[in-house]
Amino acid sequence: MYDLIVIGGGPAGITAAVTAINRRLETLIISERWGGQTAYFMELEDADIHQVITGEELLSRFRHQLDYLDFCRHYDRVVQVSPEEGHFSVTTIDNDQFRARSLIIATGAKPATTAEYLYGQSDRVMTQKELEKKLTTEGPDPSWKNVVMIQCVGSRDETHPWCSRVCCSHAVKNALRLKELAPETNVYVLYRDVRTYGFMELAYQQVRDAGVAFLRYELPEKPQVTVEGDGLRVVTSEPIIRQQVVLQADLLVLSTGIEPRDNARLAELLNLPLDEDGFYQEDHPKMRPMDFTRAGLFLAGLAHSPRHIYESIAQANGAAARAAALLARQEIVAQTTRVTVNPRLCSFCGLCVKACPYEARVMDYEERVAQVMTDLCQGCGVCAMVCPNKATQQYGFSHKQMLATIDAAFG
Repeated sequence: MYDLIVIGGGPAGITAAVTAINRRLETLIISERWGGQTAYFMELEDADIHQVITGEELLSRFRHQLDYLDFCRHYDRVVQVSPEEGHFSVTTIDNDQFRARSLIIATGAKPATTAEYLYGQSDRVMTQKELEKKLTTEGPDPSWKNVVMIQCVGSRDETHPWCSRVCCSHAVKNALRLKELAPETNVYVLYRDVRTYGFMELAYQQVRDAGVAFLRYELPEKPQVTVEGDGLRVVTSEPIIRQQVVLQADLLVLSTGIEPRDNARLAELLNLPLDEDGFYQEDHPKMRPMDFTRAGLFLAGLAHSPRHIYESIAQANGAAARAAALLARQEIVAQTTRVTVNPRLCSFCGLCVKACPYEARVMDYEERVAQVMTDLCQGCGVCAMVCPNKATQQYGFSHKQMLATIDAAFG
């Protein structure tokens, strides 16, 4: 049995695995491919991170952490995850089964797609990811005299209400790179709000000093893009001057953001909550930001929400530390409000098993009693509420205690 299984091979998954191995935890990492979203971006906030994640140094880094072959395996996909008493059982598409005392979910997210603004119809329209790759491998095209960037493409609207956090930083980074390689190029950024988190605010100041023009637009009046001759015609309404601005563009670059993966299947297997946008939801955003409600399950990276790479790495280090702290305990203290079962009163009806939101109730067919998985029980009391025979009792909220409280309240 492993101490920890990490599901996901991006920056968060790899960092969590390396941190766990450094803490002497026997660790298995399962991933469809290495690199996560870093495989799409050629220049990151930290060049060393990109080299480690996508290059040969990935393997050498693991070999420095004890023995890579003993601690890391690569599988295409997880097809089954089931919680059991004191551990988790994970089955891969190769029909291999592994057990671990804890899990870290670092399955990542995916780039959002779009069909707006002639994307896919004109070779003069590309995404920030595609522009970054072209600038790094080929350099700017000499025909790019006017470059227009549109922010929040398919984002922050009724169907995609969240901000993807990284789009403004990528646009600023690419605009600055473009001005460095071709200073004569005119760059225009059509934005709704500029959100350059952390030290990327310095890059925003630099790009403004370099002469990049920022023009604001507001919904529902999106910019209009049409083909005009060999280029593009972009029309936008500027809310301050309350007039239309017409730009002739040789290249249009779209900031499309980040979307969650199909998290519903794995979330259903582990009974994990998803937020309204489809990302995994932590137990508490301030008190337990890397923990799920179920003991032994932790969260890191883009699976939680859109974020920068350094933020994913910091969260992954924290998740691995939380797992190590849990596994270091000699014994796990159960919830003070956990439930217990009086076997003499249990009618073996199964209502508690159906009602439990944490899958902490199971049917013991040998003893003909509904049992409690104490390590999974969160003490919510739902099973005690639905029990018709009062066989399920909750510590601290027994019937005698509650009746005594009522008597005291009403004299």
